[in-house]
Amino acid sequence: MSSLGLFPGGAQHGDLFGVQRVRDALSLVDEYMSEQVDRPTGTEYRARSNVTFLVTEMQVKTGKSTVVPRIVVFANQKISQKFVDKFTEMDVKVFHSGYASKSPDKIDHAESGGAKFLGDTERQTEELGGPVAGVRSAVTNVRVCSTICAQNLGRILGNTSKSATKTLYKSYGTIRGRVITQRDIQTWRTGRGYRSVSTTGAIIDGIDEVEFTGPFGGGIYLPDEAEEAE
Repeated sequence: MSSLGLFPGGAQHGDLFGVQRVRDALSLVDEYMSEQVDRPTGTEYRARSNVTFLVTEMQVKTGKSTVVPRIVVFANQKISQKFVDKFTEMDVKVFHSGYASKSPDKIDHAESGGAKFLGDTERQTEELGGPVAGVRSAVTNVRVCSTICAQNLGRILGNTSKSATKTLYKSYGTIRGRVITQRDIQTWRTGRGYRSVSTTGAIIDGIDEVEFTGPFGGGIYLPDEAEEAE
């Protein structure tokens, strides 16, 4: 692993901050989403609302002091093996959140490359190469379901201690095809515990507890499903 790049091998490949890897991951998400749409109109909402992605960078502790950032994709349903293989080739981990009705502190294992986080350090070591550094609650409480709401997103990004915010410190995404900007994040961060509706209609809560940094200014990948509310 390079000591210069944010990602293993990043500097050697001319991608010092891992920007291209994140863009590639987002492009693959977009490719998957586009395959879910049967027809250009009428069915797009239903098809696209069946899967929700969060593409984020997560620090993983592999030893007493070694912390390795990893790109992680959380999906709310099992995705096809074809795309799991593609993500694997990119060294991107894919996690499946299980059904929304299940306990938020348990993530079901997806047959196509998912993982379980049940507060089990050994399992975390097995799946990620090391226990997640200081954010057991931030990881074990992840829940992404087809209806993004304050509870779901808050468990991913908001309901963590200040010492844990640095671990889930960078997320990327798009709103209607454009990269989410720091201005968007600042809008969502208005006030402590403030619950607002984003430009897509998805409710965001607890964002003020997260440090957003990075080449794109940070952000969250939101589904198009919220457009139905407009």
